[in-house]
Amino acid sequence: MQRILCAAAAATLAACSNATSPTGPVLATIAVGARPGTPVIGAGAVWVPNTGDGTVSRIDPSTNRNVATLRIGDAPSFYHSTCEASGSVHSFMGTTFNVRRCDLPSALAVAGQVLWAAANDQQALVGFDTATGRRVATIPLGQTPFELAADHDSVWVTSYWDDTIQRVELATKRVVLTLHESG
Repeated sequence: MQRILCAAAAATLAACSNATSPTGPVLATIAVGARPGTPVIGAGAVWVPNTGDGTVSRIDPSTNRNVATLRIGDAPSFYHSTCEASGSVHSFMGTTFNVRRCDLPSALAVAGQVLWAAANDQQALVGFDTATGRRVATIPLGQTPFELAADHDSVWVTSYWDDTIQRVELATKRVVLTLHESG
């Protein structure tokens, strides 16, 4: 079980939005899953990808409590079946982003009332209703997702390993555009 510090998470999120970084004492320490990744804000919560155990923690910012844990997949099984043969990508930092290939989930985004998670073990995008925590969609990508960004009608997915950006249309829950690196 890992812990995140609200002041640190708030500072990271403020820096991403070009706001002034907060100063002062730590407001809370919140227990989350293994190897917490970069949090995202949306649908009235802070969502923390727990890249080492295949879950996402939902933090209620009004109470500074972890109020829900969503299961994305089985991170240890994924690591053993896909990553272990190549050595531990998590035991050292290399000169590439390959370290994130075995993260589960590797990234999150919120679009409306749906939390989207990059499920590297399935090469898919999975969606959860933010109110109920129920899985509402699994969208095959055909490649390993790296990072996500969302707007009101799309989720954009980068793939570091395939040099692509995909646009997933939320109305149809399908990949409708794939941009390839031009050289």
